[in-house]
Amino acid sequence: MVMALQQELKELQRATQGGMPVFSWSITEALTGNGAIDAFLRSSKEGPVEVTVGGGIHNARCLVKRHRFYEITNTSKIGQNASVFVKKTGHWYHDKVKEYKTNMKKISDVQAKLRGHAATPSETPTVQPPAKRARADVEVIVID
Repeated sequence: MVMALQQELKELQRATQGGMPVFSWSITEALTGNGAIDAFLRSSKEGPVEVTVGGGIHNARCLVKRHRFYEITNTSKIGQNASVFVKKTGHWYHDKVKEYKTNMKKISDVQAKLRGHAATPSETPTVQPPAKRARADVEVIVID
């Protein structure tokens, strides 16, 4: 159990080693499948920006959706010039801060468990050698 707690503590410390996340409009994990939209989401621009997606208005309409971290709306133009407007939200940053705070709380909890475990007797019993007994078959000589 102690080893599992120590491993969990190492993983949590690794996840929080950079400290509290700093606000940025860059959404590093953004993957929409469209290179132009992904490039915008990973950039530091807030938006909204118009992104030409090509492939016709049908392709642009397929991209229109509301995601927690960004919105893709308002298809415009037709043909290979079909485009959408993309705008970022602040949810990505707020989720990162929430994850950081949750991990810090978990670190505190794991450290408390480790301290509590150190204060209690070990889970694995220590093996004691058998008690020595006097041999009954030995003749005892008493000298006066």
